[in-house]
Amino acid sequence: LQHADGNIFPIHVLGSGSIGLLYASALQHSYYQQKNAICENFPKPVTLLMRSHHEHRLRKNPHFLAPVTILDTSRSDEHSNSNRRALEREFDIPVELIGDLKNDNSPIKCILLCTKANDSINALSSVWKRVTRSPCGDRSCRQNGSTIIILSNGALAIRDAIYENFGENSLVQSGIDIVLATTTHGAYKIDSDPREYYSRFRIMHAGEGSTFCTNAVFIDYFKSIG
Repeated sequence: LQHADGNIFPIHVLGSGSIGLLYASALQHSYYQQKNAICENFPKPVTLLMRSHHEHRLRKNPHFLAPVTILDTSRSDEHSNSNRRALEREFDIPVELIGDLKNDNSPIKCILLCTKANDSINALSSVWKRVTRSPCGDRSCRQNGSTIIILSNGALAIRDAIYENFGENSLVQSGIDIVLATTTHGAYKIDSDPREYYSRFRIMHAGEGSTFCTNAVFIDYFKSIG
């Protein structure tokens, strides 16, 4: 899972549902918390991949940003008189619109796949030309290929579908790694009106849980979530 510099950044999150936005926010927070320990400074450590119908909700400064608010019921606001008030944390996460021609030649080193199972192949296909292949053509420098982390219900079935649609042998020869992950965190969207310009994506982190993955390096960056 590690890139050549020993971390998972920069990472692109594919799937802008509640889990995708929760983890994108956590990853961005984790990056800046651990920035001094990371060798390379990435101007966009975390990027959301979104479809064009979200464009009217994004800020442009000068690039697209998704305004995200995470409400956490498991952590009370220390400035509140009530321990039952959810802690609010706000993030502005860079966005690249899927199909935007100016991003076509920009490689993706790591994808966190958070789509629904039946949308996963179409979602991956929409950005597949940006997935990085190893120049070696074998396992001798696999770290140069992209990593795809599947954080979706039915991860095993999604992995098999990826192998079937993109070719398991082709993935191995290209140095593309498929990593399985799962979570017991609970989250859902609230109060987001798609008709409102610049309305925030509001996510309720309703259930504290854990993140499990086939690679421990990935887990290290999720300590702010669990």
